[in-house]
Amino acid sequence: MKLQTFITNLQNEIQKTYSSAVVKLWCIEELEGTAQNPGTRRKRQSIKPVKVSVYVLRDSSTDSLSNITRQKDFISQPNLLSVLAQSDGAPNNIIKAGEFAYFNMQEVTSLSKASTTNSSVSWWDTVYGPIVTAILLAFGVVLLCLIIFCCCRHHRRKRYSESHSSEEVFTPPVDYRTSRQFKGYQVGWLHPSFQWPTPVHVRHAKA
Repeated sequence: MKLQTFITNLQNEIQKTYSSAVVKLWCIEELEGTAQNPGTRRKRQSIKPVKVSVYVLRDSSTDSLSNITRQKDFISQPNLLSVLAQSDGAPNNIIKAGEFAYFNMQEVTSLSKASTTNSSVSWWDTVYGPIVTAILLAFGVVLLCLIIFCCCRHHRRKRYSESHSSEEVFTPPVDYRTSRQFKGYQVGWLHPSFQWPTPVHVRHAKA
């Protein structure tokens, strides 16, 4: 509700110079700290300071569906700053008093200057810096544990394989004289059933 009031009041002030001007909201960025009541040191405990970015069209003709392909006509930044800000960037006295007093505006700058200021902020100081770093560290720890586990498992298997391959299988010698049997005899010895021939003497008679 307060945002819409701010946009309406800002549009009414700009229309004093550009009668058909239309103010559009670009973005709102919440800043660190606590907002203060204008003209006092009393803090609003439930409100944080914000940076409101807007752009201004010369008219509302492009808001209709029939002119959707028509190029928008913007009021340039220098022209807007000449209406809303002083030469040092401080808000014009017109937008600091009256209906604007509640918002307690501190500075009016162009979008390009604001972008340059934000670019100097390190990545670690943003919201995503610590989160992404924590995720990467957790992933690195898990990967390291997995590598150690695989190395230990491979080393254990290698030692088990070497211990079994070093065992010699004992093969007792074979005595072919007693184990290899053949029909009727053994190697080196005649079979007991072998019949030796009986010698016969022949005596020749004298003629």
